[in-house]
Amino acid sequence: MRRRWPRKPRHRVRLQLPDRRQEVRRGITFLNSYTSAHPTSQELWRVYAGLGDAYSAKGDPAKAKEYYDKAMAAAHDTAERTEVWDSINAAASEAK
Repeated sequence: MRRRWPRKPRHRVRLQLPDRRQEVRRGITFLNSYTSAHPTSQELWRVYAGLGDAYSAKGDPAKAKEYYDKAMAAAHDTAERTEVWDSINAAASEAK
């Protein structure tokens, strides 16, 4: 005879995933609206890096790379480029 072990509720995991996706979508929307409202901002490199992080979290590596490349191009000095590289490395380590 087969034993049936009590199952752990799976609904908790299912409820958390859409919230994370929704947060990522909201972040992408906010950052895109910021770039539209402030196209000449000195901090666009940071916004692009944030968009790269968001698309990486969303699971879209092609879009993430596009925005990381934009962030590197918009960075003004070595310190800013290093910060973008830190974001890229963090995204790569989370993807593994």
